[in-house]
Amino acid sequence: MQKELFKGKDGKDDTEVQKAKKAKKFEAQKKQSEAAAKTDYLGEQLMNCMDEAADAAAKKACMDGMDKKRKVAGVKESAKAVLKKFQGKQMAEAATECSSADRKACVASAKASFVKSGMKEREYKNVKKLGEVMAVAEVYAACKQEEETDEACLTLAKEKYAAVSGVKESDDKVWTKEKARITKLAQGIMDGAEIIVKLKEQLAVAAETADTACEAGGTDKIAAFVKTLTSGWAFGRDSKKIVADKVKAAGCAVVDGQAEYSLSVGTKGFTEDEVEAASEAISASLKGADISRRLSEARRLVSVTGAFAAQESEMCASDDAKCGMADDDKTTGKPTGKPTGKPTDKGDSSTAKPGSGDKLADVTSGSVVTLPMLGPLFLAVVGAMMQ
Repeated sequence: MQKELFKGKDGKDDTEVQKAKKAKKFEAQKKQSEAAAKTDYLGEQLMNCMDEAADAAAKKACMDGMDKKRKVAGVKESAKAVLKKFQGKQMAEAATECSSADRKACVASAKASFVKSGMKEREYKNVKKLGEVMAVAEVYAACKQEEETDEACLTLAKEKYAAVSGVKESDDKVWTKEKARITKLAQGIMDGAEIIVKLKEQLAVAAETADTACEAGGTDKIAAFVKTLTSGWAFGRDSKKIVADKVKAAGCAVVDGQAEYSLSVGTKGFTEDEVEAASEAISASLKGADISRRLSEARRLVSVTGAFAAQESEMCASDDAKCGMADDDKTTGKPTGKPTGKPTDKGDSSTAKPGSGDKLADVTSGSVVTLPMLGPLFLAVVGAMMQ
């Protein structure tokens, strides 16, 4: 077997350089295969357990059981990080392995499985992105390992990205934005680095709409809406606040035929519970919101049909210190990305839920999040600001 490994395409023995390249490729592929097998095993075991869990206590026992298996398997990342990888992969496969006619149903099924896993629905877009980036990086890495040209491998990667994300292949703007992240992760895969999930000190917010095209300035308008929405909020015992200039438009893409607007919200210095409370509050308040915009000299309302917010995660090679930086830190060069595999990682521990009045209670920490009243007057004021 090893002899065949070191035979060239012409059947002749490889040079020492060629042997070294093949050995590196073999070890990298072996490492990634072993890591993927562990993730698949742990994820499938958890989902089987969750299918039979009748109540919250049983579901917690499932997560505890997965955590024990994770340690036995020698996986250093937290149970939640493993679950994110598994669910991200499931979503990527659902988007590409079904026929185009069945795609919508397959994606819906994967989303239902995601919620059943114990993760919150508002985290869906963030985890979906992890699966997309990993799937495309694997395609690019496999192509490069066969010593194909950059151009050929990027073409394959772009095709895969369109298939897995639902973004049109012709949307060069979105691809250009994602390409650097994908090729960097692919390099880590080729180098045999451990691939881990890092948490950024910011929230990733996504707003789905019924629009079939991205409108110019649409993301800026939604960002302005969120700035106004959060201006009076305070989180935790220390009354942490979201700073208006840390709410930033992150672009728009037409995903599976519908316009989806993205934002980033800086949360530097927030505790885990405060991040959870902020995510819960933003997603709950943004969903169903009608945002007034002036388009082509006519004002109309754009309804947010789905809202998602969670601490942003990123797939990173373990030796990439710059991966996982918050957007603001990229200009300073100070890495702040935090691996999710720390022994002290509490995972998704917050039980904060939107209240019916003007407060959001964080049951885990005992803190209270103060929110502005979201009555007709408030929405009218916001609408006027959007004009």
